[in-house]
Amino acid sequence: MSDECIEEDNFRSDAELTVPTTQKPADADSKKEKDKIINKEEEKKFFETKDIVEDESLFKSIQELSCYHGFLPREDLKTLLQNEGDYLIRVSEIATPHGAGKNLNSNPNSSASASASASSKDIKRDLILSVFECPENQENEGKEGKLRNLVVRRYKGRFGIEISTLFENINELLQHYQHSNTSPKKNRLLKTPIPMQKWEFKHSDILRMGSLLGEGAYGEVRAGVLKRKGREIEVAVKLMKGGDLNKIKIREMMQEARLMRAFKHNNVVRFYGVAVDEQPLHILLELVKGGGLNSYLRKNKKQVTPSELLNICHGAALGLEYLHSNNCIHRDIAARNCLYSIDKIVKLSDFGLSRIGSSYKLTATSKLPIKWLAAETISTLMFTPKTDVYSYGVMCFEIFAEGEEPWQHVTNVEVKKYVVSGRYLQIPDSCPEKLKVFINEKIYVADPKKRAGMREVLRVIENEIIMMEEREREKEREKEKEYVPLSNICGTRTPHKHQHQHIHIHHINPIPNPHHRKLNKKSSNIEFE
Repeated sequence: MSDECIEEDNFRSDAELTVPTTQKPADADSKKEKDKIINKEEEKKFFETKDIVEDESLFKSIQELSCYHGFLPREDLKTLLQNEGDYLIRVSEIATPHGAGKNLNSNPNSSASASASASSKDIKRDLILSVFECPENQENEGKEGKLRNLVVRRYKGRFGIEISTLFENINELLQHYQHSNTSPKKNRLLKTPIPMQKWEFKHSDILRMGSLLGEGAYGEVRAGVLKRKGREIEVAVKLMKGGDLNKIKIREMMQEARLMRAFKHNNVVRFYGVAVDEQPLHILLELVKGGGLNSYLRKNKKQVTPSELLNICHGAALGLEYLHSNNCIHRDIAARNCLYSIDKIVKLSDFGLSRIGSSYKLTATSKLPIKWLAAETISTLMFTPKTDVYSYGVMCFEIFAEGEEPWQHVTNVEVKKYVVSGRYLQIPDSCPEKLKVFINEKIYVADPKKRAGMREVLRVIENEIIMMEEREREKEREKEKEYVPLSNICGTRTPHKHQHQHIHIHHINPIPNPHHRKLNKKSSNIEFE
């Protein structure tokens, strides 16, 4: 049985599977009444029917249903089915012990399909009718309704969720349960078919799949073109490798999508939706043409200005503060998980490990980015917004070290010992001094209660940006004072507009700037809590 625990709530009581409860018991000697008694062997065969989705032509007809939602997991149902009688059709994977299931991919000739077929021999796909039911009688009024997941079975060429009532096709089945006089339970009426949401797409909406942008253990990301609201837009398409297309991986992908669809911020990569109607599932994201931040820093060593580095830190801080304000812990902040646009805007991405809540504790060991983890996470496997702040501090090292990996040439075992004992990274000198001090004293600290929050981090960085911009303006003013037109000194005729005669004046002193002194005075009193 799958970990989804599909409720095979197929109205299987004897009363419901034989005759209506309002009828009197029939004469046992009557052949006509005997025929109404369901043969237990037939019932067993009904509930052991093979994968309904393995028939490709049948599957395509199911995909045309207005309420079809593909491989949508049950975790997404509560946001779609909220009123009595709301219903939809979806597909769920169930593990089978004897390899009864088949893999069905829209493109059976693709390598992904071949890989999935090889790895999915023990996976059975069932068609699920999900419906929101309310309490059955008035005594239960006021109680919350419940989601029911009913397996639609194919038996002897017909369809049903109970063996006593079979139909020629799925549409007839749905129409049957829309009427109170035919539904076994009045509270299980089908009233409102829920169509695909604006974040749900069909694979046919992806008009073109282009070049490979990146790949890893999870799968790959490709450039693509999506048809959305009548327009064609460039997107990044994230898809799992074929061999990984099982229920757990689908859940992980959909959990990431569920998180991202709530976010809208310039420093967080935009989420368009998910292609769910077939496998492999595709997450559709904003295409950031600049690529990964870590790659950009490494490729442009010695060319990125201090001002740009500081602005990168600022953009990442804005994105992370936004996530924290929306109760999201990213859990994997690093330069490799940021994208950098050609417009020089940094965007947080890769939400596969992210969680909603004020804290999250791992219950089992898993592969973790040790070199970016705070001491308390290493010791207790606990994640909070403050552990994100520590990881952000490590990313600041990456930024000012121009993409260098933190703790380079140091093993993970040694890093654990260093961090837990209070030994931290040394921020490069390219980082402004006051920001460096702040990171050392307010981010690289063992006690998360004493660690700064992202709002404080933002305040410090923004003050540093103001001071850096003022220093740049002051330099420009100094350059302007060093060169004075000859006509302004000697009173001679102004040269032709295309002639530039200047004389270098050595004895002119800079004019004091009271605003400059005031800013320096103010900036020297930055509070660190």
